[in-house]
Amino acid sequence: ATFIGSTDTRLAFHTDSTERMSIINGGNVGIGLTAPTSILHLSGHNGSLTVEDSTTATVRFNSNYTSTGRNWTLQSVGESGNFRIYDSTGAASIVDITSAGNVGIGTSSPDTSLHLGSVSACISINEHVSTPAAPSPGSQANIYIKGDKLVVQFDDGGTVRYKYLDLTGTGVTWVHSTTAP
Repeated sequence: ATFIGSTDTRLAFHTDSTERMSIINGGNVGIGLTAPTSILHLSGHNGSLTVEDSTTATVRFNSNYTSTGRNWTLQSVGESGNFRIYDSTGAASIVDITSAGNVGIGTSSPDTSLHLGSVSACISINEHVSTPAAPSPGSQANIYIKGDKLVVQFDDGGTVRYKYLDLTGTGVTWVHSTTAP
């Protein structure tokens, strides 16, 4: 049986005697629950929301709370298959993830694992108080700051090595060592 029922505080939609959706007197809509706490509140066992379109599936988040509010869009981008975080207010792609797994920040076509595409692109590195765990041989490196040294830690096939630059000096000399600075 399918029916719509209402009380003074809510409007409920049922199928097979189970409530599936409700609209409470404040205007909130709940799907899969009886007491929605936001304008649209979804609840279910798999917790998924599907947005489907033949060209670009889009979910928009508008935050116009103040005059400086931003409008953000999450997109699955048509033919490229990229997943995108887009600043609709500034008309700019902020983050793109390709089907190959490349991540672009400030570029919509990243061609490496991490592609920074802004003229002001930089990576901020905070100080490490201890030496990190050794990286996997031949497949990764750690870059960190320890004290007054910029350190590159890598494993060249069984030996953990360090290259570091003393940030207090005026020269640019890399020190090579098998001992952490």
